[in-house]
Amino acid sequence: MAFQDDYLHHVINSKLFSDPELAALCSRQLLDSHTFYINLTNLISPAYPKLATEQYDAITWVSYSLLRTLLSIDRVVDEGKIDHLKFALFNQETATRGLVNLFGESTLFWNSYDHIKKLFFNTIEQEKILHKSTNLNKQIFINIAKHKSIFVTLIPHMLGEMSLSNDKTKQINDSLLALHAGIQMLDDIEDFQADLENNQLTYAAWLTQCFLERHSIDFRTVSHKDMMKYFAASGSAFRVLDLAEHQFNCALRHITSLKLLAYEEYIQHIGLQQVNSLRASLLSLLSRKEKENANA
Repeated sequence: MAFQDDYLHHVINSKLFSDPELAALCSRQLLDSHTFYINLTNLISPAYPKLATEQYDAITWVSYSLLRTLLSIDRVVDEGKIDHLKFALFNQETATRGLVNLFGESTLFWNSYDHIKKLFFNTIEQEKILHKSTNLNKQIFINIAKHKSIFVTLIPHMLGEMSLSNDKTKQINDSLLALHAGIQMLDDIEDFQADLENNQLTYAAWLTQCFLERHSIDFRTVSHKDMMKYFAASGSAFRVLDLAEHQFNCALRHITSLKLLAYEEYIQHIGLQQVNSLRASLLSLLSRKEKENANA
């Protein structure tokens, strides 16, 4: 818990946030829910020549501050929460200072950073206009899911630059992006109805719309509650789970030769086990519905 405590003290010592804001932005429960991202540097660091503990800590500070920046910006955009704008700016400043301290004017690193930023912002713009597109396909949604999380690849870039060893960076980047695509698919299932209410087109919603169109049903006339029923009954939910499972397996395959055992365990736990659990729950639900219909 050392990092969580240090981060909390860093926020408190800024004297920018009230006690209610601190309770909402830095609760122990919230910080603990970010454990994977706090530990990610250490999870993938065995793939690189060993660095000093202080260097790993510096990378974690940068990566976590950027994560909190992006999460706060999401809250500002989605909910108009001004306190999160202040928190986003605070974390962005922390991350920028850390990057400058680590890399100075290293052209190679800053070029990578600029590329990551461009991919991220292009993806956000693309996601905004998805509902206006007429030529959608599965790969578009996969690419969006990956590149929305593109900042996570900054960690391998930092490790590679600081250790002067970038030969494993592409494998780890590909794994991290596949992992996050899988996580996004699971989130799309969990947030299916909320995403509809926010007019956010996801792969899960798109599959359901396509199903309705094939059956000559105008999805715009279907309630969000009924859309959820169609999502489960049409087989669309299973297709999303299959895609999530495929992405998690890709995440594992990309790093098989690197022997990152703790990272592999995380993919198994948060990814594949969750897919199996959701699939079993969905099968049970559909079985109960079939029995109810048979007895009606």
